[in-house]
Amino acid sequence: MTLEMSLSTVNKYIQINSAMKREDLKVPQPDIKDVAHLGVTTFLNSIPGLAGVGELFKFIVSPSLDKRKDKWMETVKDALIELESRPGFKQEDLQNEEFITLLIQASQIAVKTHLDSKRIFLKRALVGSFIEELNFNISSEYLNTIDRLQPVHISLLKIFTNIESMTQFGEKGKYLNYMMEHMPENIEISFVESFILDLQQLGLITNEFITYTTEGALLGEPYYTHVLSNYGHKFLTFLMLNKEQ
Repeated sequence: MTLEMSLSTVNKYIQINSAMKREDLKVPQPDIKDVAHLGVTTFLNSIPGLAGVGELFKFIVSPSLDKRKDKWMETVKDALIELESRPGFKQEDLQNEEFITLLIQASQIAVKTHLDSKRIFLKRALVGSFIEELNFNISSEYLNTIDRLQPVHISLLKIFTNIESMTQFGEKGKYLNYMMEHMPENIEISFVESFILDLQQLGLITNEFITYTTEGALLGEPYYTHVLSNYGHKFLTFLMLNKEQ
């Protein structure tokens, strides 16, 4: 249902009379059943020994899924209103195959998460891609990155953004302590290192080999720290994360 609803939202906005007031706009309601959800329920009920599990799945998942879809539809509506307020914007501009593909991709990500913050990032990605006329491959990659990031990753990226110079630490212990002190989540250091590895694999940060000397004397053992990559800087700027505290 989510994909149909997202496309329906766009199509109905295109048909809106330009004289209609924004406060009169309503999020379109679904017209058909959620076939994907129904398919899962039917599949579970068809497995021997799991009779009734499908109904249990429906009982547990349906309320949350409906809430997520409703929140996403409101988010899509807000994104379209924001686009509509841009000078020179035409509703017909939304009839763009690349934009529709990105909208579908974002919708699939949106229903997988309970996080309002991730829906906000998805909205920024959709609006930003349209306004900046980004290459489709870059826009899609931004969405893929959003999909893989959790709040702890965002916290780490903001920490790297706020570090003016790695030379302020002097040794690895101070560097790791700084990371722990500025993490809003209560996470063990071993897991922090794992999350940092995630960011490396996504290409958002890169290694920087640090040695500190004063008049030729080594102040501590050399070690690797991490800095934002070029992609990391562009990603943060695109989502306006570098402007958040």
